[in-house]
Amino acid sequence: VAEHTLALMLSLAKKTFQTEMMLGTELAGKTLGIIGLGKIGSRTAELALGIGMKVIACNRTPKKQAGVKIVTLTQLLKQADVISLHVTDCVGNYRLIGRAEIGLMRPGAMVVNTIGNAKMVDER
Repeated sequence: VAEHTLALMLSLAKKTFQTEMMLGTELAGKTLGIIGLGKIGSRTAELALGIGMKVIACNRTPKKQAGVKIVTLTQLLKQADVISLHVTDCVGNYRLIGRAEIGLMRPGAMVVNTIGNAKMVDER
């Protein structure tokens, strides 16, 4: 799943889902914000570090990982160019990202919802 996350990030950044030329954003040097630093989030961080991304993360319980800076959710939303969700699919996490959180994001920030649950992001 972590590799799939990276593939989704690359697809969004390179706009491969469009018929245009392979134009887009270089991920190296960009900041990846990982929400949920469990097994999959940690592996995603490793892969992102490997392609030259800066990685920040927030996690319910404090966790250290080489190369990853732990920040608050608010800091993550304000700093990340790409935000990847890796939290458990439970009612407490529904609408984790809503209007207020989207308002904190950088212009052009990308959100990768690998959980497969549309309830995590409230786009209204």
